Amino acid sequence: METIEQIIAKLNYLNGNSKNMPSSQWLYEINKYENLWSNHPDADKTRFVQNSPTIKLEMIGGTK
Repeated sequence: METIEQIIAKLNYLNGNSKNMPSSQWLYEINKYENLWSNHPDADKTRFVQNSPTIKLEMIGGTK
């Protein structure tokens, strides 16, 4: 199982780089990692970054 930090790093990368890959690949990857994130037991330890130009996640209280 991927760590929650790995999952949010990949989601943050994908959200910032949507124009750098074919849209079908981007949608597939976003769907995959959003499902991993929403079903991860540590998902409640994350939050959306306020005032970010893109959708961005971070750990609550910093990283481990």
